[in-house]
Amino acid sequence: MILNTVINKTVDYAGRFFDKRLENRGEEIAKKMIEKETAVLNQLSSNRAELVGASRFFNNISVTEEVLIEESAERCQKAQVGCHVLAIQDTSEMNYESHRGKLSNHDPELGPVGNDKDIGFFIHPVLVLERENAFPLGIADVHVWNRNWDKKTKKERKYQSQPIEEKESYRLLECSEASKKVLSESASVTIVADFDSDIYEEFVRVPDEKTELVIRSSYNRKLHDSDKKLFEHFEQKETAGTYDLEIKGGKI
Repeated sequence: MILNTVINKTVDYAGRFFDKRLENRGEEIAKKMIEKETAVLNQLSSNRAELVGASRFFNNISVTEEVLIEESAERCQKAQVGCHVLAIQDTSEMNYESHRGKLSNHDPELGPVGNDKDIGFFIHPVLVLERENAFPLGIADVHVWNRNWDKKTKKERKYQSQPIEEKESYRLLECSEASKKVLSESASVTIVADFDSDIYEEFVRVPDEKTELVIRSSYNRKLHDSDKKLFEHFEQKETAGTYDLEIKGGKI
């Protein structure tokens, strides 16, 4: 209830679409998403009129991915001033294989997902939480992309010799750097990410006097000023502590 109240007061697309009707519709949809806890239009709509209105909103040429991300980042920027924050990022796969009959392989915004067969796209958001109480402050950045059906293999692309800017993993670095700008007035920022973010450039470019990284390790890297490697180093350490985490829902 407290979270809904805070978000509802900040929902305002004024000036974003240069159309008051679109701005009002956007605000109504955002509130419905919070109220119904879903982004599926036919689930958050109370009647056909609302469903048609929401569909027209997202199909309007003024409602772009970039504008929606900018609005989200701006709200997050206002909420995080002076806070110690966690910026948690990860990639999700949007799989639309069950709707393939309605989609086209020629759609520039769709392509093969993780199994290289199903159709869909990927999304990489950065969720910002207040560190002390895990209160959500917003989304600092979102990167959406899709692969091409004729994408070459890593071997064909000589992946190891490619600059980071030409690799798909560059999205992680871009999101971290974009989030740092949005969170520039935070007291401190801890970026939390999965093993996909265990890339050299992330550790070199992102940390600064108030920005730290917590990354799940993927590579057994050599430690600084030591002949030891990361995994062996921690295997020799005593366990500092453990805790039980209850996971509700289906199987993992």
